[in-house]
Amino acid sequence: MSAHSLIVRRSLGKGNFVVTSNCRVDVPVGTEFRGLSSERKRYENQVFILEATGPNVNISLKIVAVEFWRKPWTCVPYGHHAGVQLEGDDIAVLEAYLADRPEPWGVFLNSENSV
Repeated sequence: MSAHSLIVRRSLGKGNFVVTSNCRVDVPVGTEFRGLSSERKRYENQVFILEATGPNVNISLKIVAVEFWRKPWTCVPYGHHAGVQLEGDDIAVLEAYLADRPEPWGVFLNSENSV
């Protein structure tokens, strides 16, 4: 099984989030995420420069539903935004982590442990 990663764009409440698949493969319903990480970059002279990274946090969250083009979908398609419903004990951890890191931070859910 390959590692999966999603960029978390925002919380919609009640375990629902807007995400982007950034791992070069579709991320299917049922994918379990074990790590949370973040980074802040700036774009200068046509190059992204890493300015800071946030703490890595071990979590346990699972995709239970995906909405893409306003329809139920079986995955978050590679390179696309989608709405996902997550379940697990760490929804509040993700929401707080995301709230503490607004744009230009990027917040990532990873299927492998971060710590």
